[in-house]
Amino acid sequence: MVDNEVDYAKLIEDMERAEGAPEPGNFIPYKEIIHKGDAELPVSIVAGSLKSAGYVYVYHLETGERRAVNRNMLPSILRKRLPTGELAFSTRPVLDPLRPYKEGELRCWLHKDGEYREIADEWALPFCPKKNLKTPIDVLRHMQHRHRSEYEAINTMLNTKKEDEEREWRRALVGLAAAKGKGKNE
Repeated sequence: MVDNEVDYAKLIEDMERAEGAPEPGNFIPYKEIIHKGDAELPVSIVAGSLKSAGYVYVYHLETGERRAVNRNMLPSILRKRLPTGELAFSTRPVLDPLRPYKEGELRCWLHKDGEYREIADEWALPFCPKKNLKTPIDVLRHMQHRHRSEYEAINTMLNTKKEDEEREWRRALVGLAAAKGKGKNE
């Protein structure tokens, strides 16, 4: 991936994982009088409701500093880069600023280079861009929660293939035993 190219799947994943932060500053509470009325505007204005996109925490990958940012600004903040070309912020806490969080390298089964992509292609299952899972358990959980029906389809296909192989092995074993039995009788 080119330094300036954006990995939108990772960006969306980071945005979904963001931890909520408290609202900073002074917000107008519900039903507070904003304007009491005067000669220019004789009508009172009352805040009926005020909605905020909310705030979330981001972490600077070099310093480990935690910052509260408006959720509307999150996509642009997560795309910011360090002078080295690496991403500057993450929604994951940085435990050691000198050694930032390292993504995994395992892929979803439905990834174009996934472990069972051949089976997925046979069943015309969709692609998944997920390629940064850390452990096989993470891959399994990802499949079970994000691709439940595809997971079941792949497991069904794997079990069917395993049963076919076992059946073939038993037939070969029975055939071998039968051939030995004929050899003794002659």
